[in-house]
Amino acid sequence: RKRISDSPVLRFTASQVHGLERDWKEPMKLAKVIGTVVASQKYETLEGAKLLIIQPLTWEEKKPMGKPEVAVDTVQAGIGDYVFYVEAREASLPLLPKVAPVDASIVGIVDSIDIHEEK
Repeated sequence: RKRISDSPVLRFTASQVHGLERDWKEPMKLAKVIGTVVASQKYETLEGAKLLIIQPLTWEEKKPMGKPEVAVDTVQAGIGDYVFYVEAREASLPLLPKVAPVDASIVGIVDSIDIHEEK
């Protein structure tokens, strides 16, 4: 039985280390920032983190889709900004090396969307 310490150099991608190797079937998610959350008490790894309320949207028409949700802002977004975000386990990755209990993280501010249809 071989131990890791006996092995030659091991190289892993970040997604392998964090258990994220899988097929990505969902597109990146679009939302609009519609509010802020003030929390005087937070889990310690969320201290200093800005919490925003986002409304998920469809990509094509930018129409509301589902209910608003709270997301951790990792890119300094503001009210009225269109953003893209990640959910579930991936939501905590932008906060590494801290491990934070979050369901959604804003990971980009959308400047424009151009959808070109093939004819």
